[in-house]
Formats: sequence, structure tokens, C-alpha cells
Amino acid sequence: MWVLLATLSALCLGFYDVMKKLSVERNSVLGVLFLNTLFGAMLMCPVIIIGLAHGNYGLGNTLEGHGAILLKSFIVLSSWLLGYASIKHLPLTIAGPVNASRPVLVLVGALAILGRRPPRILVALLHKPRRQPRGLLVQTQPLALDGHRCHRPRSRQRPL
Repeated sequence: MWVLLATLSALCLGFYDVMKKLSVERNSVLGVLFLNTLFGAMLMCPVIIIGLAHGNYGLGNTLEGHGAILLKSFIVLSSWLLGYASIKHLPLTIAGPVNASRPVLVLVGALAILGRRPPRILVALLHKPRRQPRGLLVQTQPLALDGHRCHRPRSRQRPL
């Protein structure tokens, strides 16, 4: 099932990249980005209005929290501008994979610049011990310091 979902996700992202390429081909990057942001904000308006109705005005409702949101918005805006410009001026076979690598670059930036620790599941996946084939036993005998084989009982045989 996950293969089907991954394939569907890849097809949707490919379609999205092709549509972005077609939209910036004869239009300005700023115009396309403005309309994309406008329609995205219109879709999020109900969520924003519900949040405001419940008294949620940002990160802790402080000036520092709003400053962090403002800084993040400028970083995201510059990322989107550069991404759309790259789609306009580069072939899609180059711009698509570069855009797809953004989450990995965000992870590397969070680890290197912010000193974050990777999630436990990622550490577990990266340090997973390799499986060894079953059924074939090989007796391994370590060498002593003088180069001669050490004696090891047969019960200490281990699979490859």
C-alpha cells in the first residue's frame, strides 16, 4: 500500500512542478508567487479566523514571537522566489530534484546551524544493524598478539 501512496505522491509532485513551470514560463515570477500565496491564504482563512476567535495571536502573543514569525516569513519568501526563478530559468529535470531535496537540506541546516538533535526514529533507521545470512556457520578464531590462532570452543561458532 505504501508503494502505491508513494507513487501517487511522486505523480502529484511531478504534476505540480510541471504546472509551476508552465505558469512562470510566460509570466513574471512575482506575479505567479503572489497569486499562489493569495489562493493559499484564502484556503487557510477559516483556520486563521478560528484561531483568532479563540485568542491565538501568534507565538506566545509576544513581540518576540511575532518577530520570529516575521523573520521566518522573509526566509520563506526568499526561498520561494529563488525556487520559482530556478524553475523558470532551469530545465525541469534539474530544478525538480533540487526542489525535492529541500527537506534534507532543512534537516542538515537544523542539525548544523541550530544544533538540533535528529529524531529518534531517524537515528534508529540509520543505525539499524545489518542482518546476516542464516544457515552458514563459520568458525572464526581470533589471532593472539604473537600471530598464532587462539583456541575457541566449537560452541562459540557464529553465523556469517
